Amino acid sequence: MMNGLTKEETQDYWVNRSSQQGKRTVGFGGNNAAQQEIEYDEKISFVTPWVDPEALTLDYGCGVGRWSKIFNNYIGVDITQNLLDIAIKENPSKEYYQLSTPTLENFTTIDLSKVEQFFASTVLQHCDDSLCDDILRTFAKHNPTSPTFVLYETSIKEGAYHNKGRTALEYGTMISKYFPIVEVTSEEHLVHNQAHTVSKIITGK
Repeated sequence: MMNGLTKEETQDYWVNRSSQQGKRTVGFGGNNAAQQEIEYDEKISFVTPWVDPEALTLDYGCGVGRWSKIFNNYIGVDITQNLLDIAIKENPSKEYYQLSTPTLENFTTIDLSKVEQFFASTVLQHCDDSLCDDILRTFAKHNPTSPTFVLYETSIKEGAYHNKGRTALEYGTMISKYFPIVEVTSEEHLVHNQAHTVSKIITGK
């Protein structure tokens, strides 16, 4: 059953996976490094038109920082320090910070109220509904503005227990608890023979 990981399971899962797979943790972990780079080039080409590269962007669950190249104003956060170490080494001009928990509850290192764009790639699909809600709730607590959400996540409804596929409208419903929704748009494609969807959720007053 695809439920996603709970808050309690998340940190252990990613620490253990990253210790075994290193950089290959981010993406399809069983693939070789060369194949992963090809797949990430496909993902980046697909997602780039959906983001605002100039908006101050929070990359939630940034991993090794592969997405940082498409943003000019970028902050990456992750719970796994060894992945952040790779990100800092490979993208030294970008900002990266470690989260103490999977939510943003106690994260005061930067002023999240200035974030204009919340970005997540294949991250929320690993979170159960309760954890997704906690992430959004704690982000809203810090950010009373009208950020845009760009989410690139699996949309398949069957698969590994640590994944939970959701539609753009399902993410929009979650976000609408904390931010008024103006528009929800999305597009699906196949990568690694699996369906992934980019969802753009614009919020407003």
